[in-house]
Amino acid sequence: MPKRGCTFADAAPLQLKVRVGQRELSRGVCAERYSREIFEKTKQLLFRGAQAYMDHLWEEGCAIVDLPESPKPGPTEALGTPRGQMLIGPDGRLTRSRAQASEAGPERSLC
Repeated sequence: MPKRGCTFADAAPLQLKVRVGQRELSRGVCAERYSREIFEKTKQLLFRGAQAYMDHLWEEGCAIVDLPESPKPGPTEALGTPRGQMLIGPDGRLTRSRAQASEAGPERSLC
């Protein structure tokens, strides 16, 4: 018995198999969630690495050397934006170096 012909002809859309992979999800529908997860994971890895490094320094009894002072902001730079080297504190927050903290005053020492 022969197959039945399609009664809809060209009016029906093609039914193709579409494979949606991880790349399509990470660039499309779930882009914000995936990028947030990657950011948080990277931040945790950096913090753990910095913490392990500092623990190693404390065990050896090495002195902590102050970082060199960053250049002072020019007249064209914005006043409210943080400039220069930021450090990861023991609690995981970003802090300014000691030289920058004394220039900025106590109200702008933590980010």
